[in-house]
Amino acid sequence: MRLLDIGPKGQVRVVRTGLPNVGNAHWGKKAPGIAVTAGSLGELVRPDRTTERLPPGWHPAGWNPAGTRLLVWGTGDKALGIWNPAEPGRVLRIGPLPRKVFFAKIVWLAKPART
Repeated sequence: MRLLDIGPKGQVRVVRTGLPNVGNAHWGKKAPGIAVTAGSLGELVRPDRTTERLPPGWHPAGWNPAGTRLLVWGTGDKALGIWNPAEPGRVLRIGPLPRKVFFAKIVWLAKPART
């Protein structure tokens, strides 16, 4: 599966994921790569085409503004967590997601949302 990365001036770069299909892709200006979901797998695809697998059962949701941490969601216990590419085998579990809630997109905000 390939992704097309279209830059601000219209330049196009092909990103090869090495995965058979991609469900979602998450990137950020400062992120070290594109985090993708492919079936039951989550991976980080770096610009040099190397990949880093997220721990089993965790899927990417969105990069923090600094591009240093990835918000992830877990399928096993329906939880949110934070994944650090510098410690790829571990997820810091934040807490549970409601069981009967469907979410289409999760975003890591730069500052707290207004309530």
